[in-house]
Amino acid sequence: MYATLYYFISAGLLATLIYLCRPVTTTYQSTSPFQTNTLFLTVALLLLILTRIPSIGYNRELNVDESQLLAQAITLQQDPIYGRSVDGTSIGPINTYLLLIPSALGLPLDYTSARLTALLLIASSLLLFYFSVLRLTTPFIGRISFLPVLLFFSWTTEPNFLHYSSELSSLVILTASFSLALGVLRQNTPPSVAGLAGLGVLAGLTVYCKLQTLPIVGMILFTLTLYLWSIQRWKVLKSLFVITAGFLVLNIAVFGQAYWFETEDYFIDYYFVGNLTTYAQIYAHVPLVSQSFIAKLARFPAFLVHYADFLIFIVFNCCLVITATLLAERFQWRFKTSSPWVDLLTTLTILGALWAVVTPGTEFGHHLLLLVFPLSWGLALAIHKLMQSIPDPLIRQSVITTLIGLYILEVILTDNLLLAYGRQLMTRPIKATIKPTKSESTQDWLISSNPYLFSFPAKLVLPLSPVSQVIRRLTLPLDKIAVWGWNCQYYVETGLAQGVRENHTQRSIIPNRMRNAYLNRYAHDLVMNRPVVFVDAVGKASLILTKPQYRHEQFATINRIIQQNYSLVTSIKQVRIYVRQDRLHLFSQKVAINPLRSQIN
Repeated sequence: MYATLYYFISAGLLATLIYLCRPVTTTYQSTSPFQTNTLFLTVALLLLILTRIPSIGYNRELNVDESQLLAQAITLQQDPIYGRSVDGTSIGPINTYLLLIPSALGLPLDYTSARLTALLLIASSLLLFYFSVLRLTTPFIGRISFLPVLLFFSWTTEPNFLHYSSELSSLVILTASFSLALGVLRQNTPPSVAGLAGLGVLAGLTVYCKLQTLPIVGMILFTLTLYLWSIQRWKVLKSLFVITAGFLVLNIAVFGQAYWFETEDYFIDYYFVGNLTTYAQIYAHVPLVSQSFIAKLARFPAFLVHYADFLIFIVFNCCLVITATLLAERFQWRFKTSSPWVDLLTTLTILGALWAVVTPGTEFGHHLLLLVFPLSWGLALAIHKLMQSIPDPLIRQSVITTLIGLYILEVILTDNLLLAYGRQLMTRPIKATIKPTKSESTQDWLISSNPYLFSFPAKLVLPLSPVSQVIRRLTLPLDKIAVWGWNCQYYVETGLAQGVRENHTQRSIIPNRMRNAYLNRYAHDLVMNRPVVFVDAVGKASLILTKPQYRHEQFATINRIIQQNYSLVTSIKQVRIYVRQDRLHLFSQKVAINPLRSQIN
């Protein structure tokens, strides 16, 4: 019933959006309330909210980064100083602090609240993108360009694009920066001090969202510098001073509080130096990481094939329209309007995003989110140029109609439920001769096509794994725990804060130039914070840290602390749970299992 209602309302909202994308042909239409940006964006946001509700209500981990961020947010509730209580490794501090918003509103820190935060960030990015496109072109073409981006975020069922990821906060910064830069390029008067300072502040915020996005913001600022030099010459130094001042003010504020709370070593040694120098070492097991940029770029198309939503809605549409625009130029249709600075800004932003996504070589799907808006700006600019180059209004209308028809086809091609129905119809027998099995009668094929939709709202409650159930029985609400290995779900399921700054120990285990520093800090945190429970998750439940040589016993400093202060309580599917010895007697009656000091399952 819910699925039927979901598709019925979604189709209605999509049809309304397409209707609102009609070109304005009369004075009455231009003043009609049905042509306002407010109505168009309201319908667009309603469609986004409706289509994301199933994944929001799917209160399960979709990506390990979600659990890492939630564990950090849970810890910051007790000690809000980043670097003293948590280390997000390559994930910037802003991403964790944003998760405190739903907590402040009384929501539990679980996957549902994380995806509500993701929805807020996506909606903000879409709004900023739309208004930036209005600085590129007309409202009519702006809406046509906006649709594929909206449909991508609305229709995707790919976990990499549904979970709360560290890229999402950067998208807000990038769309705001691009919009401000366009404002400077489009105005005939000297840029305002407030606008330039705002760009500097946004560039500073990027540093603490995701270091990976710096090349994109760098390209935006580089283009803006060239433009200001072309119109101001040496007066450009004043503008650059204002941008730099905005950047420095934010960083001075960050490092001011860092020195106050004595966490400056975290930002310098771990966040900046550590991330920039150890990333390739901790992912040395990924062959592509150590290869050249050209080799990574050559591999990129094969990587894209695994993400049909992104490939169809974003890459295909952008490439198609740009190709059509180049063909229009070949046919010598004249471009009536052209801004080389806007062209340069869009091109360099796309190149910066491509560099940011391809260079790591780890091929994480959620990195592709950094390309969504740069490619979509390219799409908007290409549609604008194409429409301006076609002299015949009937041909222009045919092109727009074709584009909208293409969007509808793409919705069908990327909808797993519709595709599942199609496959079922094509493969069903002409005449049933065998009685359907139980799995067939319950239509598992249908549920697997969109598990979020068909499980809603049954999975709104976060379940406790067997490991988390034992941890809950061994702890009190304000206790802390430490997990060795890589399984941050235990923090989220129990709602308990981290007793160590690293909630996963990749950098303490995998050989890298800073491994000893991470190990020493981990040992220091164990001694100082004295977490009640220590969990060695190395094994099948520990993502990539599965080998026996990764267990805590292999690291003398950590092993000595555990042997002296903790007792093994039980082992569940290779996950070993230890409790602090001074707490063991308090729970001897509560836990119906005897301490095991040497037996390891």
